[in-house]
Amino acid sequence: MSSFDLPVTRTQSVNNLPYDNPPPAKVEEDRSIYNYATNPNDAEKAEQTGAMPTGDMIPPDGGRGWLVVMSGFLMLMFSMGVVNAFGEYQTYYVEVMFPHEPTSNISWIGTLQFACMCLFGIVIGILCEHMDTRLVTFIGGVIMGLALVIASFIKVVWGLILTQGLLFGFGAAFCFIPPCSLPSQWFTKKRGLAIGLVVAGSGVGGVWVTPATHAMINNISHAWALRISGILIFALNTS
Repeated sequence: MSSFDLPVTRTQSVNNLPYDNPPPAKVEEDRSIYNYATNPNDAEKAEQTGAMPTGDMIPPDGGRGWLVVMSGFLMLMFSMGVVNAFGEYQTYYVEVMFPHEPTSNISWIGTLQFACMCLFGIVIGILCEHMDTRLVTFIGGVIMGLALVIASFIKVVWGLILTQGLLFGFGAAFCFIPPCSLPSQWFTKKRGLAIGLVVAGSGVGGVWVTPATHAMINNISHAWALRISGILIFALNTS
């Protein structure tokens, strides 16, 4: 009787089973990927990019993660707050600076702010995978601050479209994607709360930045309203 005709018993070894190719031995899972401490280079890289703290790869659900949430809240509060406050600038442009300019031309400023922030966000998301997120937001703060300060000296619509609209929207993309993506790397059970608090910054910014802009335009000038907003954004994102 051949070995293939023998009945398989409970005591028969796996290696003695009548198979041409016995099952491979079970390989123990390499769990080193779950702990950055096993590779100091990975730990250093993770800390530089802001993706994870050194130590266990499991999100801590707190600790330094709340600092990430607070930073993201402030970034969206100022960047989205300025975007939401454009209506105050548009009213001033239409009624005072450019009364004979078609409203549709002036509205391109605010349209490009939001459109460029979302459109360039695709590129910024890829950039965040290869750069330190702190450097990404630093660049965004510099671009947004310069855009508003330069716009304060411009007296033509097309110049405002390029600076307050296009350039500011491009810089806002650098400070829009990181705050929305980083909290999920620091939280699991509290992930929804963390992301919700960050996104709430845009609404809070709209609540107070808009009336503050209105007050600055009426009591100082629209130029200084732009400069003050630009300086605040620059200081926040580069500190």
